Amino acid sequence: MRVALTFAVSAVGNRLVTRVVGMLHKMQAKVEAADEQATLLYKKYECFCDRNQEALHEQLDEVGRRVAASVNEVESDQAQRAQVVADLAIAKGHQDQGTQTLAKAADQRAKEQREFEAQQESLVPQVAQLTQAVAALRQGTSPSLLQLAGANRAAQASSALTYEERQLALDFLQGASASSQDSSEI
Repeated sequence: MRVALTFAVSAVGNRLVTRVVGMLHKMQAKVEAADEQATLLYKKYECFCDRNQEALHEQLDEVGRRVAASVNEVESDQAQRAQVVADLAIAKGHQDQGTQTLAKAADQRAKEQREFEAQQESLVPQVAQLTQAVAALRQGTSPSLLQLAGANRAAQASSALTYEERQLALDFLQGASASSQDSSEI
């Protein structure tokens, strides 16, 4: 029985070994097929790289030129921005200076307007008196002493007349005053 049992174990062992050997053969076939496929893919890739290497270098050169152009453009834009910032600062300074000048000019105009109004207030009555005196002289009638005194004061106080004009007006009025006094004595 021992022989039969050994045979049975060896038959079962043979079947098991046969199965393992069969599985190993199948695995070896799969590995060889995968290896063949990997070799084919590698050769295709290697062929692609060999054939397209020049095209790849051209593409790399083109990308390099684009990068250089982009860098130049960025640098140019940065320089333009710096110039615009500087121009803006100058314009801001000119605007501030213009605003100050405008404020000074407005103050000066207001001051001159007040001076003009004050001068006009004093000169309008004086001009009216002088106009009356000239009209009376043209008519040949002598002005009254009150009109002469008012015209005399107006001529002396007038800042619109130069010194020579003021003296001429005063001389004229004094001459008219003397002639009116002479005519009243007759």
